[in-house]
Amino acid sequence: ELTAENNYLRCVVSTLEKDQNDTKKSNENYQVQRANLEDTISLLRSERDEMTAKITELLMENGRIHEVVVRLEDELDKNEKSVDEALIEYQYLESSVTSLKL
Repeated sequence: ELTAENNYLRCVVSTLEKDQNDTKKSNENYQVQRANLEDTISLLRSERDEMTAKITELLMENGRIHEVVVRLEDELDKNEKSVDEALIEYQYLESSVTSLKL
């Protein structure tokens, strides 16, 4: 009877030891996965920071380009007005020459 009980207890102990080893392995795997996730999160944060810096740089460049475009549009407007004024003056002079010929 004691032998049967001893065998039963040995089996229980063996099962508990196996469960303990499985738990240790699971914990180790969890720690490895957690470390990998922390590395991935750190990498993603670095990439996000780099992208944020790049976006800021592009926004600043876009602002400078916009300023140039506005200046060029203003200059184009002035040039168009000058051309219109020159055309009016040319037409006036042309009509004056035509009048003088008559």
